Amino acid sequence: MNIEGIIIATGFMLLVGSIVFMIISNIPRGLRLLAKGLLIFGGVMMILPVILNHYFPESNIHQIGRILSYMSFHLGIVTILYGKIFIGFKDVKYRNSKWKPVNNQPLFVYMIAYLISQIFAYGMNIDILKEVIITESSTRTSPFGVPFILSIMVGGLVYISTVKKREVS
Repeated sequence: MNIEGIIIATGFMLLVGSIVFMIISNIPRGLRLLAKGLLIFGGVMMILPVILNHYFPESNIHQIGRILSYMSFHLGIVTILYGKIFIGFKDVKYRNSKWKPVNNQPLFVYMIAYLISQIFAYGMNIDILKEVIITESSTRTSPFGVPFILSIMVGGLVYISTVKKREVS
């Protein structure tokens, strides 16, 4: 087991985590807790499977952990960005804007659509589908894959429908 690599990765994650936690200090409490939870879960899923793989080498637990950590980090970063946008619209210039988000529903719809597309790709177990849908593989990571685009579209439609409902009222 590569103990030096685990120690260096843990130190790097603590450094990055402390910087990220300073950045997210001014977003709403619920979103802050969700982002912290996702980022901590992602860090645990990055390190724990490496340790467990040492004791259970015949299982593919390190691949599952890597994929779960990637998805958790992705959803945590999206939560932070949405929280910053949410806070940005509380500025005086945008206080009476019709485009102001009023709830977190678009974020949660985005998360659900992202997770469903990832679970669908794993559940079908078709290699070409995995290459198109799953944006994380053993050789590369691409945050702007098909699940990201589909989830943005679905979350955007929910956001636009809430804006139109508010406009009619």
